[in-house]
Amino acid sequence: MRDIWKKLAAGVCAVFGAGLLYAAVPSADAAVAASSWTPAELFKAAAPTNPFPGGQPNGGVWRLAEGNGFDTGGYRALNSYTGANCGIGGYRVFSDPSGLPLVGWNGSGRDITNEAGTCATPFTIPAGAVVVHPMAADAVIEWTSPVDGTVDVTGRLWDADTSCGNGVGWKLAVIPLGAGPVTTLTSGSFGNGGTSTIDAVAAAGQAVARGSRIILVVDDAGDTTCDLTNVDLTVRSSPGRYAYVAMGDSYSSGEGSPENTFYRDTVVPDQKTGGSTGCHRSSKAWATNIAATRKLTGNQWKFAACSGSVLNDFFAANHANPAEAPQTSFLSSDTKLVTMTIGGNDVGFSTIVKDCIFDELRQKGQPGCRQSGRVANTTAEDGLRKLRETKPIGGQQLNRLAEAYLYVATHIAPDGKVIVAQYPRLFASGAAFYRAFPLRNTASCQVGTAHFAASRAALPDRIYVAKADADYLNGVLDRGNAIIADGVKQANDALKAQGRSAQVVLADGVNKQFDSDRVCDAGAHINGVILHGLQKGGNAQNQHPDPDQRSFHPNTDGQSDYARAVKAKLG
Repeated sequence: MRDIWKKLAAGVCAVFGAGLLYAAVPSADAAVAASSWTPAELFKAAAPTNPFPGGQPNGGVWRLAEGNGFDTGGYRALNSYTGANCGIGGYRVFSDPSGLPLVGWNGSGRDITNEAGTCATPFTIPAGAVVVHPMAADAVIEWTSPVDGTVDVTGRLWDADTSCGNGVGWKLAVIPLGAGPVTTLTSGSFGNGGTSTIDAVAAAGQAVARGSRIILVVDDAGDTTCDLTNVDLTVRSSPGRYAYVAMGDSYSSGEGSPENTFYRDTVVPDQKTGGSTGCHRSSKAWATNIAATRKLTGNQWKFAACSGSVLNDFFAANHANPAEAPQTSFLSSDTKLVTMTIGGNDVGFSTIVKDCIFDELRQKGQPGCRQSGRVANTTAEDGLRKLRETKPIGGQQLNRLAEAYLYVATHIAPDGKVIVAQYPRLFASGAAFYRAFPLRNTASCQVGTAHFAASRAALPDRIYVAKADADYLNGVLDRGNAIIADGVKQANDALKAQGRSAQVVLADGVNKQFDSDRVCDAGAHINGVILHGLQKGGNAQNQHPDPDQRSFHPNTDGQSDYARAVKAKLG
């Protein structure tokens, strides 16, 4: 086993993690803007490809094709590319090998016409505009959603070649993940020289999952001549209208549950631990229990909690998982309930725990982390002090947690409720669960077992925490919970001063739910250190020395404990 004490931060970062310190709650205007996509992105690479490949900005979302209406099984990618269509530099086009249908983009930096080009009929394409030209086969622009949520589709189409022809027809549809069914959102047509606007109301608020498609089809209206058409098409993610939003860190995401309960898109394989990292949203998380209690379906609530989150991840893209939107972006005036746990990562508890853990055989680490001058003590005292600091906001003194609670409460339904759950003490208090052993001669409890190679044998290496240090760590959590309670009171005082009806409620029964079920208790509802240990094989080398991210998190029974504490505050 390599030095676990240098690695423990990675394994328990989900709650006690990164040690990032929250500076200030940004204003609503400072929150990260919603993502948006336009088909022009496909053409902007140095060497454009169709479909647009993953790994590039907005990668994997656009495909240009030809086909017949929404018969997606018959679509054929437009795979002939030219960077100077009609002899005009910057007029980039993907087309059928015959030349039409096509989808193109004016990347010249100026409005272009074909006066200096080689095409037969006159046209005008504004700088930056996308164009299509159908033939007997329709021109197709297909967007595949990279996100779960809702999107708005906006845009217009207008004639780029007014010299002849009879205009075009078009239709816009959404297709769920899989084969269908196709839902036509809006459609239109125009004659020669005409224009048509996509109905923004009909195309707004479309529920999508990753892999859902939105498709624009442009047809020739029965005459293939002079059908070059400018297209302004934008897909924007829009805030969901969720009745319930589950925010927070790993103690809300369900970290600690079995790995096979994590939703697939929240898991990132981790070679160091043999397990995984990521947001680890679990189907067994207590938040899913709350949603079921409220009889909410999947599109009526948002599971936004993410393992490893700090306060700033409420207001900016997640610092460790950049694809995760700011958690407050899912709030709206339709949101009646918000639940959360937050603050543990802002204290830097991984560093604290790392300094308190030691092993038996290799004698790594030392008990006594509670003592002044030790890393654990210094980190804990500094982190709690910073979390406790207040500043005046609207005539009220608010600590950093209160500032976040107030922001959430003022961005939901006027009569909404924000339930803030505290953290449980991690370790058993009874002396009977701690024993002295010869190598360290201090009352300690085993919290995990690692392995290391000795010749070709894999020897177990037990990992411990001293009782005095466990008591200190429990005390740090108690003090953190007191700051959480203060923050709830301060936020409610501010709401009252503003004349608001929304309320912030403290789920203060969490600790009681975990009585007799902590690490070192018999039948604990909180995991100790989880190590995958040696891989099966003949070389006895420890391939996975780092702690799994589920370490020191509530297991499935612990999720039920949390659910009971939160349900008691639903009202």
